[in-house]
Amino acid sequence: MTPISESMEPTLKVGDLLVIQGGLNPEDINAEPNTGDIIVFRKPGNPDELVVHRAINKIERNGRYYFITKGDNNARPDNWEVPEDYIIGKVVWVIPMLGY
Repeated sequence: MTPISESMEPTLKVGDLLVIQGGLNPEDINAEPNTGDIIVFRKPGNPDELVVHRAINKIERNGRYYFITKGDNNARPDNWEVPEDYIIGKVVWVIPMLGY
């Protein structure tokens, strides 16, 4: 997978190849501003679209986790909560410019 926008720059650049680890327990996803895991998830409201953004907060509600996400290059967090079952995985390795 490769980023298709500049929303995660300078951490991830368009054309970087991302290695994703799936099968995660939502409890194990780090969700802290600036240091949270970079996750790949189905976009709420358009689940056919995948998004790569940083998890910056995690909320437990009725036994399920929801994640607040933000692109590193964006001024504000995304305007959605990502349910745990929308998460594909987290970025564990980046190979610069190999995704072109």
